[in-house]
Amino acid sequence: METHCAACGKPITVDLPVGRRDECRHCAGDLHACIQCASFDARGGICREPHAEPQRDRQAANACEWFRFAGSKVAGAAGPSKEELRAAAEALFRKKP
Repeated sequence: METHCAACGKPITVDLPVGRRDECRHCAGDLHACIQCASFDARGGICREPHAEPQRDRQAANACEWFRFAGSKVAGAAGPSKEELRAAAEALFRKKP
């Protein structure tokens, strides 16, 4: 998977699943850390997974069993189209009968 390191922002290639000891090749930042997880809310600095144990250091490797590597697309990589995003939003917010 082509992505960016959340610690240094440099592009990296990651093999999934991400192991607890995996590190960024540029900054040696831990990849199995809260800041790299799909459940981590960077704006609030909290985990959105209700079952996860709180972690002291959000940038350090942890053994969270709820960890899901989020990654971010490398600039220029194909992502969902505008139409796909709109259709997903409409399906999400559609009124239920």
